[in-house]
Formats: sequence, C-alpha cells, structure tokens
Amino acid sequence: MSATVSLDALLQPIAADSPGGEPLRYAPEYDQLRELRREDDPSLPAGIWESDLKRADWPGVERVASALLAERSKDLMVAAWLGESWLHLLGLPGLEAALALSAQCCEQFWDSLHPLPQQGDLSFRTGPLEWLAKTYAATLAAQVPLLDAPPPQERQPLTLRQWQDLNRRLLAGGDEGKLEREQARHEQQKLNDWVRALPPAVLEDSRGALARSRQWLARLQAWCDERMGADAPSYAPLNQALEQAAQALQELAVLHPGPPPELENAAIQHAETAAPPAAAEAGNSAPPPVAAAPMFTQREPQGREDAYRQLRGIADYLARTEPHSPVPYLIYRAVEWGEKPLRELLAELIDSDAEARRLWSLLGVLP
Repeated sequence: MSATVSLDALLQPIAADSPGGEPLRYAPEYDQLRELRREDDPSLPAGIWESDLKRADWPGVERVASALLAERSKDLMVAAWLGESWLHLLGLPGLEAALALSAQCCEQFWDSLHPLPQQGDLSFRTGPLEWLAKTYAATLAAQVPLLDAPPPQERQPLTLRQWQDLNRRLLAGGDEGKLEREQARHEQQKLNDWVRALPPAVLEDSRGALARSRQWLARLQAWCDERMGADAPSYAPLNQALEQAAQALQELAVLHPGPPPELENAAIQHAETAAPPAAAEAGNSAPPPVAAAPMFTQREPQGREDAYRQLRGIADYLARTEPHSPVPYLIYRAVEWGEKPLRELLAELIDSDAEARRLWSLLGVLP
C-alpha cells in the first residue's frame, strides 16, 4: 500500500445511516477504473495499424478506487480492483493487504455492501469475488516477484511461473531435452548464487506475507461459505497459486545460509494457524516469532505424513549440499504428487496420453 492509503481509512463507514454508501455500477468513475486498469496484450499481432501499447495505470487505479471506497461506496468490485493495483505496485505485501481489505469489507459492511442482493439473491456478489480469485491467482503466478530484491542485471524478477518453468526444464527428458537441461542448470546456479547473497529478511518477509495472505483468504472464504451457501464463490485458483508460491519459497529457503528451513517453517506454521491480525495495516504486520524446532534424526517414519516430511528434509539437505543436482527437485515433485488425490495426479501425469486416459476412465478412476 502507498503511504497515502491505509486500510483504516478505507474501512470507515460512508455515513451513519448508510455505511455502504451509494451504488457505483453506472457511475462514470466505474468506467474510468475499467479504462485505467486496461492494458493491451503485447503478444498479440498489431497488424498494419501499429500504435503504442496501452499500459495499465496502476497508481491511477489506486488513487481513484481508494477515493471511491473511502468517500462514496463500499463496493466489492472497486475493492478488488484496488487490491489488484496493490499486487502490481507492492507485490506480496500488496496481496496480503488486498485480501485483508476484501475480507474486512465483507465482515464489516455485509448488509450494505455493494452490489446489494436482489430479492435475497446473493449471486450478484459471487461475480466480483470469483473475479478476485482468478485474477489475483494469474497475477501472482505471472507478474508478482517472489522476492522483494533487485534481480541480477541479466534476468527479470523471479516469479512463480518462471520458477515452475525452470524446474520443468531441469527435468526435461530424452536426448532432445539434454540442451534444455544444461541451460536450466546454468540458470539454476546463477539463481542459487543470487539467493544466497540476499539478506535473510528478504526470504522471511516474502514467506510471512504469503502465510498471512493465505490466512486472510481462509477468513474470507469461511465468511462467504457461511453466508452465501450455494452462491459462495470458489477460491480454488487463488488457494492453489498461494500454495505453489509457498512451496517455491520453501525450496528457495534451503539455498540460503540464513536460519535452517525447519526454524522458518515453524514461523510460517505459526502465522498460518494464528488469528489474523486485527490491526488495520495488515501489510505492515510484523513476522511472527520463530519457534525452536527439533533436530532431524534418521528414524522409521511414524506414518504417511511423517514419511513425506522426512522426504522434504532429505530434499532440503540435498538442495543445500548439491545445488547443481536435479535430484532434490525430483524429490520435491514426488512429495507434491504424494499429496494429491489419485484422480488429480493421474490427470496430470497422463494429460497428453489419450490411450492411458481412456483406460483409467474405463476403470472408473477418471471421469
């Protein structure tokens, strides 16, 4: 959030007799916000009529949307657009503040929150909330840096999509994938060197912001599920993106010479299970204290979850001691697969194999 905008100001009632203010759906400012956030896709062909690409004005979106929320209307779509601007302007702390804003708008202004239900039909509110989940997920994956630090000159800020693509190329199979694997290993080494040189607080801040974002999203989802019933939106896309980003940061954390990952994990688990911060400035919440963790010792797994926990510990160790090797990333992938339902796992593994998919469908495992 910018220094001129605070959640506290945005969450004040518009008026005593009308806390949610006026509807804005047909106000000119609504169309103004649409135009401010609109941008052209640079990958599309320009044709014979070439012109400058339209870029979104995210500071303008923040300025107009925050003024509307503070002075005229508590509107879910306007709040979602404001949160989108924070993702682009502030990265992971902006995501935390965006979800805190939407969650608290629902909690504090539900009876007068726009769009208002029509004859008790709450589905009018489903659209803005599902838009939030899908748009924030896509933005988090493709455009939000995982680490708030200037990257090396030869590369762009590291995003979740770039991290996933690097891991995919590290595991490229066959002779045709050999060059791709070598290039990926070279990129991985440069990335490792950069991460190791970062201050420990950079990783801690990113992981803390993600943990609190997941916390706010769980709070928003619980509120909607309780009050909207069958009309409640699905937050699955954003939940999945947050989970994948947290896993990426966990894998990056083992490369860092800072606190052992076990200690950081204890802090993240504390942030995920504690009650969301009551302070209005969610984006400035201090990271939770780090709890002590037991040292890893070799022993027989005490169940399935413990077995996968030990595999993660082994992968963490290998990533620290053999950062050039693809083995730890294979183990991470195996653990990720082990946590998926069989149907979802098979759908991923045989996505391009029509005959195998047909066989599993005949057996009733896949739809």
